Amino acid sequence: MLIVLSMLLLAIVQLVQFAKRWTQPVVEEGAPAHLTTPFPYVEGHLSGVQVRVPANFMRGGRPYMVQYEDDSPWAPKESERPEEPRTLASPIISLTFHVRLPDIEPLTEENFKSWNFALWNRTSEKSEWIDFSYEGNTELLNDWGGEGMLNRLAVNRKYVVGRGIQFQKQEHEVYGLTMEKTYPVDETRYDPNNYHFYSRRIDSRIVTFIVCQAGKPRVPTGRFYCQHYFSMWPDALIEGNIDYPPSKLKDWESLEQQARRLLLRFVVGCSETAPACPMSRKINN
Repeated sequence: MLIVLSMLLLAIVQLVQFAKRWTQPVVEEGAPAHLTTPFPYVEGHLSGVQVRVPANFMRGGRPYMVQYEDDSPWAPKESERPEEPRTLASPIISLTFHVRLPDIEPLTEENFKSWNFALWNRTSEKSEWIDFSYEGNTELLNDWGGEGMLNRLAVNRKYVVGRGIQFQKQEHEVYGLTMEKTYPVDETRYDPNNYHFYSRRIDSRIVTFIVCQAGKPRVPTGRFYCQHYFSMWPDALIEGNIDYPPSKLKDWESLEQQARRLLLRFVVGCSETAPACPMSRKINN
């Protein structure tokens, strides 16, 4: 009997403790200071265009938000010796900003809750965050040059789809863009060859190229994304990249302009060997 009473008393105590925890307000943990600080700045150059970027603009979900020419993130480290400090002379292959829409702001104490939600719910339509990426110092850019950097995407798209797939230009523009569809495809089911292509040209040069997979996803909960490429030539030999769900395609122009302005905001100079320099031109944003 005594044992039963002891067990009952213990259960009551645990129930009371649980009730206290349940009714207490949930205190959300604030943003760790090392995430919101702008230091250390990320320094280097994209095809000779020198940038200095606050660190909190680069707190995203990708494992590598910046890749330098001499430190491929996929290669095993040869030694544990400290890395050489980066300077404006360090070549950058790719650089990614993770910012909140619509104000294009970085991670701060105030928006940490929104940032944390987006980190764990990347495909959610409720996410307010987006990645703006930039590439420079690559063989592709050097080979195709500023005039042809995005033309290669139209040339190489035939390698993305299967044999016999054609590209049909649509009669009407979509959001000011020339549209092409793959054909023949079945729009009523998942088809890996079902793509929509959108482009904008200046003379013969493609300056905007967007690829969206279309039709139905492989699984009911699946989602498609559009890959948006844009050229920063003749201001810089840099290729920009944005990805977003098809529902944001209507905003392509404003997103591209915001991505351009954001990078230019952190340009601090150009090397003597830069193929192009935005600081020596009147930029039309």
